[in-house]
Amino acid sequence: MNEYALLISGTFKEIRLYPEKPEDIPHKGVSWHDVVREYGEPFTGLVNGVWTIRTVDPATLPPRVPESITRRQCALQLLAKNDITAQEALNMTKTAEVPFPIAFMFDTQVAQGNWTADDRVRAEIDFAATHYYRNNSLLDLMGLTPAEIDDFFIAAAQL
Repeated sequence: MNEYALLISGTFKEIRLYPEKPEDIPHKGVSWHDVVREYGEPFTGLVNGVWTIRTVDPATLPPRVPESITRRQCALQLLAKNDITAQEALNMTKTAEVPFPIAFMFDTQVAQGNWTADDRVRAEIDFAATHYYRNNSLLDLMGLTPAEIDDFFIAAAQL
């Protein structure tokens, strides 16, 4: 079975499957066109008498940014980026201990008057969670751009 596009008076109506191309009926404005499906810049229409359906190749789309990653994935990614030591990654994974560079950011927020002591405790509680969410405001403290945070989550999700 092959796909054929039905056009009536030049207007696309539908695609049908037939073993061979149906005959055109010119006086009724009915024309049939072979259908070609391909990847590229999205487009649908007649190209040299062939009904062309062009879509984006899913393999070329950027990876989806996960909404969350696990504490384990985060620790492995921080370790891969040399943001924390191997021992800090182990402690983070085993006991939810905040690694020194992250604790330093928390302490800086308190020292600058941006956070209270209670805010710091809440940040540590958030850090101890089993999953980290992309929209968590703690990520802003790391000084990463939104694109860098996306890249971090994409890479961590693969670990």
